[in-house]
Amino acid sequence: MEEYVGKIWHKTITKFSDHRFVNATVFLNDLSDRLALQFHALGGQPNTQIVPTQLTLWSAKPSLLSRFANVGDKTQLAWKDRDSIRLPSEIAVFPTEELNSKLYLWLVVILSIAKKPTDNWLYDSQQNVLRATNKYPGIKKIYDELVDIHLKYRTDKAYVRKEYGEDELLIRQALRNPGSEAKNLSDPLMLPPVPLWLHPVLVPTQSKRSVKQVPDKKERTKTDLKKLKEKHRRRGEVVEDQDGRSGLISFRLESYFSWSEFFNLDRSADDSDEDSAQRAADDMDVISISDSSNSLSSRVKFDLDLPASDFDDEILSDGILLPEWNFKTQQLVEDYCSLKVMQPKGTQPCDIPLNLVSKVKILKAQFESLKPEKCWIKNQHDGSELDLDNIIRFRTDVARGEMGNFQGLFKALRHDISDLSCLLLADLSLSTDAWINNDARVIDVIRESLYLFSEALTASGDSYAISGFSSVKRNNVRYYQIKNFEQQLNNEIRGHIKAIEPGYYTRMGAAIRQATSQLLNQKTAQKLLLILTDGKPNDLDRYEGRYGIEDTRRSIQEARQKGLQTFCITIDEDANQYLPYLFGKNNYVLVRNAQQLPNKLLKLYSQLTS
Repeated sequence: MEEYVGKIWHKTITKFSDHRFVNATVFLNDLSDRLALQFHALGGQPNTQIVPTQLTLWSAKPSLLSRFANVGDKTQLAWKDRDSIRLPSEIAVFPTEELNSKLYLWLVVILSIAKKPTDNWLYDSQQNVLRATNKYPGIKKIYDELVDIHLKYRTDKAYVRKEYGEDELLIRQALRNPGSEAKNLSDPLMLPPVPLWLHPVLVPTQSKRSVKQVPDKKERTKTDLKKLKEKHRRRGEVVEDQDGRSGLISFRLESYFSWSEFFNLDRSADDSDEDSAQRAADDMDVISISDSSNSLSSRVKFDLDLPASDFDDEILSDGILLPEWNFKTQQLVEDYCSLKVMQPKGTQPCDIPLNLVSKVKILKAQFESLKPEKCWIKNQHDGSELDLDNIIRFRTDVARGEMGNFQGLFKALRHDISDLSCLLLADLSLSTDAWINNDARVIDVIRESLYLFSEALTASGDSYAISGFSSVKRNNVRYYQIKNFEQQLNNEIRGHIKAIEPGYYTRMGAAIRQATSQLLNQKTAQKLLLILTDGKPNDLDRYEGRYGIEDTRRSIQEARQKGLQTFCITIDEDANQYLPYLFGKNNYVLVRNAQQLPNKLLKLYSQLTS
């Protein structure tokens, strides 16, 4: 009974204290593709991604009813950094879905023109509005509509503490007439949030600004930290590494009051379960990082160690030096990456998996119809047989004394060989070890795709090769040669496909350059490079974010300049945010259901080569 009454009480008090319009909620996931297109059309950086922002603890004191219901102390506001723009994961601040969708559009507009913020948040916000409405006059009508409704809310329902009443009036005036107020607010976080403006810059306290500068050591370059892959990213701050002899933490249970300061405390990883650190990070608005001068042995190493040489894959070719594009200096650094041509260790010849036998029979029947047929070429001066028609015509002309229309007297049987070479480059990084359902991983689906692809292209008679890749930093790019152009499909090649396993990272640029080199050695007129991946480029040594994307884009441009056709097939749900920049809007496809990848791959190949 107590639990039943508690649920009713919680539902009732939340309904009256929460001023959001839950029934009109609009979600970022539903609009992300459209918003990305609008952001890029407005002149935003083409490789910028749209990422949900985090809930931020807001210092403004909520009303008594809100405190009882435990709502209103956190909010989501838009902001941006070098590689992405941050938008609320959902918006429900206006009474209709149309208005909430318009707010998303407005935020995208001001994020596309926003400049580096200063210490005056009120001034910066007004300037963003003025720049947006001056550059895009049509957006002013949307802004005025949103401001009118928001000001009505601030007047009727927003709770403002008395000591911040003058600051609240300044915000309302700035909303009505952007550019009219130049004063600075004492503390923007103590006022109700403004969803039409960007998040105020969080300025660290003086004690956190005075960061102890620890000189770089050569040994630090030997350790790299693998970033957690998460949807919500946090604001970060650098704090001084305390000596562990001082520190203060005070708290009172079941209360909003807390007072804490960072202090150096090591705790064994066995004290908690694996997900506790992630849950703790999800609850934090700002994550503090200290630069410690402790020795290498006292820090955790997240790098993926390579196996011993006795257990590693077989190296077929060691140390192919390849360039890499540095977008910061706008230079192609020669001989920067070392690529090793490898082969899975301990491969054993095998037949087609039993579960694919029926599919292979159907595919062979379909692709054999595309196989070029034999044909006779007439009017040849040399050939395997005489051309009787031309001989009779020739003898007739001689008898009539005419010799002007002499043609070849032979005909030749020619196998009309397809003038196409295709290389399928598969991503074999550790992310392909993820499970897509209870029965299969991503690598299993890729393996099945390679089986069917090789059988189908063998039936069609096209020239093809299959390679895979992974990497551990620039000096260890691992390029797996599963089948080259000269080899015929047999049980040994099928054994290579069976033996592939996921591992390490995705240095895509180097792999594309090596695949390009292979294709250029083919004498066919049409050369197709198909890239099969489940994520974007990444590696440990700075090959992350924009650096990896820019190098990959450069390698694709190089391939196209040399006459290659490039196309990407991916199962990454976020692919629409970066693949148009890498391959162009018509040169990639997103397969949302990974289990459909084998069928989609062959259909796409047929369309690309028809």
